[in-house]
Amino acid sequence: MRHVTWNNVTSPYPGTQALFWQLVTCNTFLKWYHINMAQLQAPAIVRSYDNDWLRHLVLAARLFTVSILVLHLSPPAIAQEPAGGLLKFDRVLDLGKEITLGFAQDEKGYLWIGTTTGLVRYDGHDIRLYQAGPGSLSSPLVYVIEKDAADPAILWLSTFTGLNRFDTRTQTFRAFQANPEDPDSLPSNIIQHIVQDRGDPNIIWLGTPAGLSRFDKRSETFANFFADPDDPHSLSGSDVWTLLDDPHDPNTLWIGTWGWGLSKLDKAGGTFANYRHDPDDPHSLGVPEDTVYSIEQDKNDPDVLWIPNYNEGLDKFNKSTGRVTRYRHDPDNPRSLREGGVSFVHDDGRGSLWLCAEDRTDKGLTRFDKAAETFTNYMHDPNNPSSLSSNQLVRVYEDRAGILWVASLSGQIDKYDPQNQNFQTGFIPIGMPLKPFTKSIGFFSINSDN
Repeated sequence: MRHVTWNNVTSPYPGTQALFWQLVTCNTFLKWYHINMAQLQAPAIVRSYDNDWLRHLVLAARLFTVSILVLHLSPPAIAQEPAGGLLKFDRVLDLGKEITLGFAQDEKGYLWIGTTTGLVRYDGHDIRLYQAGPGSLSSPLVYVIEKDAADPAILWLSTFTGLNRFDTRTQTFRAFQANPEDPDSLPSNIIQHIVQDRGDPNIIWLGTPAGLSRFDKRSETFANFFADPDDPHSLSGSDVWTLLDDPHDPNTLWIGTWGWGLSKLDKAGGTFANYRHDPDDPHSLGVPEDTVYSIEQDKNDPDVLWIPNYNEGLDKFNKSTGRVTRYRHDPDNPRSLREGGVSFVHDDGRGSLWLCAEDRTDKGLTRFDKAAETFTNYMHDPNNPSSLSSNQLVRVYEDRAGILWVASLSGQIDKYDPQNQNFQTGFIPIGMPLKPFTKSIGFFSINSDN
């Protein structure tokens, strides 16, 4: 557990959304991969250190004012900054640990972060770490976090040793694990994704390397779906990597698989439609390996899904037609997508997609203007304290106030506020002394979800 205090840091928003780096095993245990994480914002707080902290903490309140910023293109291939000037990033937090895909904000506004060493709670002032052990987490690796829509005090946690239910009020954990003797149990203890059903909050969908699972909270039973090569209407492949419950069609669940493309589940009928890469069809899924790493719903067009290509590019998928528009790097076009893969996409609802690749390559952050169909890349600049902290990014999270939190592989979290580009920065460094967690500070204001 890390105790951190902010000094003279002003933010009018509820919390800080934490970053997540995800790591999954290679062929023997899974494939190693990195994930996404997010950040919750901290409200306007002015805190002073206890006297004994003054000897230990080095907490900078960095002030900067940018009057004129110019377009800076880095030849030869990609546009590096927008025509209006540089974006300014506030370097907010460094967790100093690997983070995973999941995060959630509870009803008090606290941010819950999954890491490779346990579950972290961050309130903008203190960090508390929940570790694996008897009566606690079943695994140190917390992979995905889903806040229960019917009871936001309940967090559902995916781990590599089953599904965990955490009651934030009573601080109690309960694990649901695979039982080979029980056909109504999980098909695997490795939970790769969790999503709650929008139409029925009693249902939670789970992605595992051994199939898709439907968990009923009332009966505490699992109904499992597997790939059947003799049934074209079954799940395309049993290694389920990512899930999206369609926000515009409560009867549809989208399933991304590792090596078997994209599947669409008709919940009422229990049948699947499958979409695969076809090398002879330029409008098919543009992922030759048929690995769907993540899925993002377009915020402006209900008929569009965005599917990143882990090895190269970005796909725009039309739900009605099943046709794909592919975006790839063009060395002759400085406004095309940069080279390399994309693993994460966030649609901010204001006409832009934010892309990153968490493959340990220095790709930085990319913004896609959907109307102009142009890409702009943002990179770390060691001479610019308002640039990104790192070029190795895993996720972008947008909080309720429209602030973007950018998470790096190394555990650093940056903030970009599109409404206020003249701000103070307050950086919480690694290596701060830890104090036992003694209190909860419920100072976050709660707004409706996005």
